[in-house]
Amino acid sequence: MNKLLIIALIAILNSGCYSFKGFTIDCNTTKTFNINPLSNNAASAPATINIDFGELLRDKVLSETCLSSTSANGDVEFSGEIFKFSVSSVAPSANETNLLNRLTIGVSIDFINHVNPDENYSKRYEWYEEYDSNENLLSVQDQLIATISEQIIINLFNDAFTNW
Repeated sequence: MNKLLIIALIAILNSGCYSFKGFTIDCNTTKTFNINPLSNNAASAPATINIDFGELLRDKVLSETCLSSTSANGDVEFSGEIFKFSVSSVAPSANETNLLNRLTIGVSIDFINHVNPDENYSKRYEWYEEYDSNENLLSVQDQLIATISEQIIINLFNDAFTNW
């Protein structure tokens, strides 16, 4: 009896319909994804932020799903834009200076699932990181963008591939 239960459990896990990471993808029906080039519509954002973000998203999907990347017409598609890249002052001090600055990035994503259209969505994601106001943004910008992008990608990945 125990052997039969173990075999059944292994068969379910190998079917591609369930993952211990908490997301479900039926690898028998959903096999490919594509990321359409994202637009960079944030006036002060670095010129390649949209390309870098798309590559990070592609890497995440490739490494954590059974899907393979295609240049167009994937079973699931991502498209969108970088709509916000702003720096604001936070944590004012007593002598009318700011101790911290905050970099905020906003990304708008359209997710289309051609296999399961009920899972389609459009959503805006924003995340921020703070840095010491004595530091020049250009000296910390790449690390801040990487950290913020990673968090946004985690959130949009979960929206696209989890059914919680």
